[in-house]
Formats: sequence, C-alpha cells, structure tokens
Amino acid sequence: MKQAHCFLNGLGYGLEQAGWDERPLYIGAWDAPFSVTEEGKLSYYSADIMPSEYLRLFTRLYGEGAVEWYDYRNGKLDNLKMFLEVLRRNQDLPVLVQLDLFHMPYQKRTFQTMHQPHFVIVHGIRGDQFVVYDRYFGWEGLVAMSQVQDAFLSNELGGGLLLHPEWLHAPDSSEVAKIFEETIETDPGERSLTGMVRRRVMQTVESPDIYPPGSLKDAFAQLGILSKRKYSYGLLYQYFSEALTQSAELYLERLEGFIRMWGALAFLAIRTSMPGRNGEIGLLVDKVEQLHRTEQQLKEELIDVYRRWKPRFANGA
Repeated sequence: MKQAHCFLNGLGYGLEQAGWDERPLYIGAWDAPFSVTEEGKLSYYSADIMPSEYLRLFTRLYGEGAVEWYDYRNGKLDNLKMFLEVLRRNQDLPVLVQLDLFHMPYQKRTFQTMHQPHFVIVHGIRGDQFVVYDRYFGWEGLVAMSQVQDAFLSNELGGGLLLHPEWLHAPDSSEVAKIFEETIETDPGERSLTGMVRRRVMQTVESPDIYPPGSLKDAFAQLGILSKRKYSYGLLYQYFSEALTQSAELYLERLEGFIRMWGALAFLAIRTSMPGRNGEIGLLVDKVEQLHRTEQQLKEELIDVYRRWKPRFANGA
C-alpha cells in the first residue's frame, strides 16, 4: 500500500485482516485537511485536525468495526493507562494509536531528530515488547514497551481506535459511488494543497517584508508528506479500472511524475530561500501553475473511469 495517509493506512490494516478491499477508503484523501501556521508554514497536522470525518467514512463503507478508546478530555497518563488496558484485554485485535515518531527506532530519518505525530498499529504484546505494524512506512517488528510509551506521552496530539476486523463487511458499490460523487464535486479551491502553496508563494512575492524568501524553506518543509496523499488518486483509479479490466499503468506512471513534481517544488523552494537566489521566485509560481494543471488532468481522468464504472457496477447509486 502506498504512503498515502497514516491514519487511513492504519484503518486499512483492519480491512486487510478481514480480506476487504481498502481502496474506497481513500476517496478524497487527495484533499485531506492540513493546517497553515501564522508564519505561513504548511503542516500535515494540528490540534484542529481530527480523524472523525474519516472514521465516519470508514463506518459508511465497512460498518461499525472501529471503536474509539482515546478520550481527548483526559490527560496523557490516563490515556496511556487506557491504551495499555485495551492492549492487554484485546491481544488478538489490532489497536490503532497515534505516537511520536521521535521515539520510534525503526524510522531513522525522524528517530530522535524531529517530533512527528503518526498513527501505527500495535497488534499484541511479547514480553516487554509491542508488536508494531507501520503500513505507511512498510515496517513491522518488535519495539520496546518503554519506547512506545515514551512515543505515546511525547505526542502533542493523540488518538486511538480498537479495530474489530470480524465486524467489517465489503463496501457496497452504490455507497462507494455516492461518496465519490459527494467528494469529487467538492472543489476545495484555495484550500487545496496547490491553492495554499500558490497563495504562500504570492505572499512572498507581494509582501517580502512579512513573508521573506528565506522563510520558504520552512514553509514547504512538509510538502513531501502532504504530496503523498495524492497517491489516493491512483488507488481509486485502480479500483475502478480493475473492475473494467482496464490497465492503470499509464495513469500510475503519470501520477508518480506528478508527485515527483512536488518534490521538485520543495527543492526549488529551498534554493529560492538562499541568499542571492530570491530572483528565482518566478520559477516557483510557474511550477505551482504546472502542478495545478497536471492535477486537474489526473482528476478528470479519474472521473472519466468512474463514469464508465458506475453504470456497470453501481446502478443503485
């Protein structure tokens, strides 16, 4: 599974255990919420971004198979006690929990270097170690209980669910169609990733005293994480095209190129933020417009394959 969205990747673990197709779960993840700080920094997380909307989507598609155990009204220590209790009582069930990657030893790029909220699956206890599955990074193995507890307490946000794979069911095609149409017709406009990046670049163009070029590096530091959410286009394209026995290879190749373009934009932002390079900001504007056009093309192709899928597989929608 692609690194699309750590919370959805975690829910997908329960669906994988149950044998159901998780791809409909990623409808709309291409425009998943993110935040912008007062300084103009784009961030994939904030205290205002809650997983409740995706949990409702999960329930609509697959049933009541995810029970929230994390209580945001309580402090970290109380929630840690609850986490440990849920694990001890349900060692045969997967527990989705948000931790701080800073303390997770398998992720070398972030281990003890930067604090990042991140959802993983804990599926059992072996002695003084937890069995951890991180589908976002494609890792599974044992992590010391002390490190997981530190990662739990260090995380500034929080969240967790107990998954019951045996309670889940296959997604109904007509419900997939309804959700897709509800989502695809909602254009986030300036609230989209491309729209906010364009706005942030123009703030530097128009008000360099408030948003200096040197701040662009930090502003776009999380574009790598945010752009991976665009892989959800490919997951839905595959879902529809496979039913039509149509190849998705060319679409997925173009999507990979699109996500590489985001990486190129982030690199260009770093270069533009350097002294003596500020005159290259026009290249950033051009790159953002190119990204917008490419994304619109990918979205139109996805809508096209959906329109050919719906009459054959979701007539009740």
